[in-house]
Amino acid sequence: MMDPRLRLQQVLAAQQFPAERWELIVVADLYGADALSKSELHALPAVRFRSLADVLHAVERVRKETLDREQNRRSA
Repeated sequence: MMDPRLRLQQVLAAQQFPAERWELIVVADLYGADALSKSELHALPAVRFRSLADVLHAVERVRKETLDREQNRRSA
């Protein structure tokens, strides 16, 4: 399985920054991104990202929040 950061870097390589979430999603669609990459981008907040690094940090934050929610649900 490809490293998640590398996968998104490839998917968003053509993206100019700053960029809105919807722009990231359009570029990913044009790239032919996999379902996981598209899902991660759709889960991001609808904000303007200053750089690819900002996008990668936001994706990590959303992943962590999702895992935390699932663990809390299981332990409840």
